[in-house]
Amino acid sequence: MLVLYSKIIGVTVSELKTQSVISSVADIVISPKELTVSGIILKNDSIFKKNLSVINVSDLCEVTAQAILVCDIDAVIDANESVRIKEQIEKGCVGIGQKVVTKSGKNVGKVFDILIQSDTFSIMKFYVKNVFSEKIFSRDSVISYSGKKIVIKDDFETVKVSAVAETCPV
Repeated sequence: MLVLYSKIIGVTVSELKTQSVISSVADIVISPKELTVSGIILKNDSIFKKNLSVINVSDLCEVTAQAILVCDIDAVIDANESVRIKEQIEKGCVGIGQKVVTKSGKNVGKVFDILIQSDTFSIMKFYVKNVFSEKIFSRDSVISYSGKKIVIKDDFETVKVSAVAETCPV
């Protein structure tokens, strides 16, 4: 199933075994080399807790636009317990807001949404807007991804957002 980043944020995270609510999604962690979601950052409901709680995507049972199910409560870990996720968070490889430029340096805009394949956690498309337009870029047009910047091919194919509004997933 395809799901938008904007639909995942704030969704309830529950444990499958006890069917109890654990938290809600605060953000996602992105693996820059694979362009996949590597983890889910949970909302911190306590003013006393300083570290981020995360779930590695390999510990998720199901992801929909309505809920995220984790197989076991033990899958919720401190972000410092996963070296890979900790490094990705420190590099800013989370969520949206990345600047998008072409290989030749032309500014395209900023990412405002991401389309994710929920069973593989692959990022399929980036939704980008600037002052004048909104466009969709396929993952195939991405040359490099760092936490703050995405470089795409100069001869990228785009789709205007308004042209696909009716076919957008929930």
